[in-house]
Amino acid sequence: MQDFQRVVTGEFGKELLHKFNIAASGLSPSIDMASDAMLRAFLAAEDAGRRAYAWQRASQPISLAMQAWHDAFASEVSKLFKHLKQVAIAQLRQLAADILRPEILSGQLSVTWLYKDATPGYAYALNRYLSLVIQELAAINANQFSVPAVQVLDSHEIVAISPTYSTHSCSSSAGCFGVPHDVVLQSSTTKATKQINDVGLIVVRHGAMPDPLLAGAAIREQMTPFDLPQ
Repeated sequence: MQDFQRVVTGEFGKELLHKFNIAASGLSPSIDMASDAMLRAFLAAEDAGRRAYAWQRASQPISLAMQAWHDAFASEVSKLFKHLKQVAIAQLRQLAADILRPEILSGQLSVTWLYKDATPGYAYALNRYLSLVIQELAAINANQFSVPAVQVLDSHEIVAISPTYSTHSCSSSAGCFGVPHDVVLQSSTTKATKQINDVGLIVVRHGAMPDPLLAGAAIREQMTPFDLPQ
């Protein structure tokens, strides 16, 4: 989620939240971007999700609890933006212009974010919230282009990466940096594949999994840094 924020906005986390709050201050004073009801829903989802993750076991897999955890955030953000689209659509477009990279809004840059499970998984609450906000902001201008500038694909993973042009030979991450590649994605449910051509940058976030020695005990807060695949 940090990488998704960086790619689409240039910032992430607290810095992005600060920028968002400043931009949102230009909306109608009657609009509460962080209502008490929303914050209570987030806190309740966080508490339930973290407890479920810490105590997961074979008889109680984390998938359903993770889905409820994420959906609680997504539902609140969706309700907020549904209201904003009804009462402040012009201001909302300006908010998108303040937050998103200009290349996203102009259609010069397209971003595909995919994750292999039904939901993004374990993450800081702020990163989950900001990632959902970015998706809503990007969707405002999505109808202007034949292909959405920001696509989010759940239940997908990368299964193949190859150079777009035969003149390039993959030898190292550094050697591949900035060189166009074609990426094959596969649905983890239907096994259907799709290809995205001429990709300028590929970021793979490995994440962190529960330690098997602890039988699935609580995951570490810090995620593994991203790496560019060879």
